[in-house]
Amino acid sequence: MQTKGKSGDKVQISGVYRNEYGKTVTLIKDDIFPKCPDKGNSTTWQLM
Repeated sequence: MQTKGKSGDKVQISGVYRNEYGKTVTLIKDDIFPKCPDKGNSTTWQLM
């Protein structure tokens, strides 16, 4: 199962994700990974 994704990808596993800037978001399966909430650019998210 996929435990990380990029902005615009579909979430495979519900949970709390952190990006490379240390920001966290709670996402549910089938959500779309967002852009960075602070910087507004594409980012990679990793399941915590």
